[in-house]
Amino acid sequence: MLYVRRMALRSVSKGASVDDQTSSGPDPAVDRFERQSLGSNWTVYNGDVGIVHECDLGILSKDAPMKGLGIVAWRGTEFAADQFSEAVISSDVDANAVLQVFVRRSTHDGRRYGFYWIPADGGRWEIKRDGGPDTVVLAAVPSPPPAPGDTLRVEAAGDSIKGFHNGTEVVRAVDSALREPGQSGVVLNVARVECFGAPMASRWTGGSLPPRGGEAD
Repeated sequence: MLYVRRMALRSVSKGASVDDQTSSGPDPAVDRFERQSLGSNWTVYNGDVGIVHECDLGILSKDAPMKGLGIVAWRGTEFAADQFSEAVISSDVDANAVLQVFVRRSTHDGRRYGFYWIPADGGRWEIKRDGGPDTVVLAAVPSPPPAPGDTLRVEAAGDSIKGFHNGTEVVRAVDSALREPGQSGVVLNVARVECFGAPMASRWTGGSLPPRGGEAD
């Protein structure tokens, strides 16, 4: 199944219009970035985001507003409100780069739920309602850093937001501010990176979560 979905995705990215696939594309969607350009399945909201070395999602330069910050969301499918976003950290990622996976990004004001690791205070995982005037860290857990090749995943189900590292839940939060489906995607923070293009993620997966039988855990 993954192979079939990947081929369908790549066939769209090679030039076919995605205007008619905004709500009927693959679910889940999988992108391994094995091409020269990002393509129209993605919307870049900030930063010089693109494909690095024909195998990674990354930042090509700092020549953009909010220099050093790339925000990119999947537009090829409209996922359900209960959704996830998952990325594999590039094997060539700069140690100073920060990768955030996000869900439920509003197309109206840019607010989203993000999950990431930052080096502050010895290092910690955070879940953050990000991207707007009410930005707030909803939960934080001390932790050593993830490694290249590790997988980060965020899930939003009802009012529950969970962050996973290599399949293990490491932090969770409860918040009701963002309940609409929105978009899933990634934020690439390279404010402290000096060498470009800077690879960040070698694979991204996003999609709807299975229907809940009851309230979120």
